[in-house]
Amino acid sequence: MSGPQILYGARAGELVHIDDAMRGLACNCTCPECGRALVARKGDVLAHFFAHAAEEINCNPTPESLVHAYAKQQVAKFLRLELPGFAVEARYQSNDGEVHYLNWRHLPVYNLEVKSATVESTHFSGVIPDVLFVTNRGFVAVEVFYRHAVPSEKLEKLHDLSLSTVEVDLSDLPATISSAGLADALRQGSRWSWLNNRCKAGEEYTLYHQLVYSKRILIPETPSKDPVISGNLPSRLLADASSSTVHLQAQQLVARLKGLAPYERPSVLRLLGRELRLALHCLQIGLAPRQLPAHLMQSVTRQSVFAMPTVLWQTGLFAKFCMVGGPITAKQAAAWIRTVFPGLEGAARTAETANGFNEYSEATYNFLNHLWAQRLLERIPGQRPWDFTFVPVALSSAEVRSKLLAFPSALDSK
Repeated sequence: MSGPQILYGARAGELVHIDDAMRGLACNCTCPECGRALVARKGDVLAHFFAHAAEEINCNPTPESLVHAYAKQQVAKFLRLELPGFAVEARYQSNDGEVHYLNWRHLPVYNLEVKSATVESTHFSGVIPDVLFVTNRGFVAVEVFYRHAVPSEKLEKLHDLSLSTVEVDLSDLPATISSAGLADALRQGSRWSWLNNRCKAGEEYTLYHQLVYSKRILIPETPSKDPVISGNLPSRLLADASSSTVHLQAQQLVARLKGLAPYERPSVLRLLGRELRLALHCLQIGLAPRQLPAHLMQSVTRQSVFAMPTVLWQTGLFAKFCMVGGPITAKQAAAWIRTVFPGLEGAARTAETANGFNEYSEATYNFLNHLWAQRLLERIPGQRPWDFTFVPVALSSAEVRSKLLAFPSALDSK
């Protein structure tokens, strides 16, 4: 077997580094250039490399191009992007003429959750990023700088698209870099830099919203004696949660939760699907999902902050705090919801209004206040609205269930 020594082979549409290949023909790799079979030569003395299995092959893949292609492939496997930190500032002038500022700095990295990644995606017309990520904050392009920097024309197109773009600089790495060496280089934050930071604009908007919100004096919505449901009823969710299979799973889950320490339960609850979660809440309340009254799926101001059907967080809150037990504040209720529901526990920055509410506690206060007006809770005033506490009006779970069953189910009332 003769010919050039190659460090990368192709297999199932991907490049394979010689470090990660099985010895000999068992590597099952082909030449990225000519497509002929390769053999992995991995002896005990000489450096490891691929060679063409056939004799006298006139083929010599460009090492630099293979490193660049392999690096793009490895970047596309990231499940989380740790991008360079940056600072944002918001400015807001209130009605009294006072100018307010709010600053935030992402250090040392700006973390994004990856939903998907594509090497050389054609999603955008006229420009092909090395890797295009879909993240929890939208599109992010990654350019791999190995031997050639990003051309100015491409940069202009990325900028015109307002596409957040970062560059990872691997230009100092040799063509003989090992698989592990390249992986280590990609993890070095100093190699990553912003070419176009659309993420910053999004963060500035979020910060401005928080600044304006923080200067508000929140006036809670007027509590209603009759529950109001906006939009369509969650009929499908109620039906799915009513199935015998889901009901059995909920019973098993109750037994499992009882065997866990309180600090262990949130991690289990965050993994639940919506149907099982609702079935669990209903089991704890003592009603079938189809028996739920409109009181546990009410429309309240700021409810969208929880990003879920109202029946989920309202039945959960009711089961936890409103059946029996001591007083609960809106802030405590909101904190519990953010602990046990997925996607809410990591919301780090939460601005408060001038009178002490945030978007989460505003929603829970409005809900608890409605329940007070509807005689399902008692309200104990505090010095300030956010200090108000709510306690069940009934002395037992059976009495609470009796009160709920006195109301028509939401499905029957529509």
